[in-house]
Order: sequence, then structure tokens, then C-alpha cells
Amino acid sequence: MAVIQTYEAAHLSGAATYIVLDGPGVLHSIVVGTAGTTVTVYDNTAGSGDKITTIGAVTGTFTFDVALTVGLTVVIVGAADVTVLTT
Repeated sequence: MAVIQTYEAAHLSGAATYIVLDGPGVLHSIVVGTAGTTVTVYDNTAGSGDKITTIGAVTGTFTFDVALTVGLTVVIVGAADVTVLTT
């Protein structure tokens, strides 16, 4: 029997601070579809604290598969077409 992992998708558009998860979970991946967008990711429920990564000015799919202990906040600067996949 095959087990298929499914993810919740959050589409983010526009420069802002987004609380994607407000508790523990897993950050699977981030898809950045707009060049020039800076995406900073925190294991927190605010745009500060334990920074996971900053993705700057490039498009693509970035896979993390990292456990989150507090939550997930994504801070976007610039035009945005970003999708965040979590469990």
C-alpha cells in the first residue's frame, strides 16, 4: 500500500507579513513565481525570531522539509506570487 503525503497550500500575493501556521508543523516547500520578490521565513508567529531562510530576487521551487516548533511566518518584500506548502 502506497502512502501519499499531502500538503496544505497557501497562496500569498503582495508585500506583507503572513502568518501561515500558528503552531507546530512542517514546511515542505516554497514556490516563488515573481522575480524580484524577497521572501524571509521564520519559525515563529511573527516576522522575527528563528529565521529559516531568505530567498532573494529569484524564482523557483525551494524544498525544505523542516519541522516547525512555533509556527510559520513569511515576510514578503516586492511584488509577490508565492505559494507555501505545509503540513
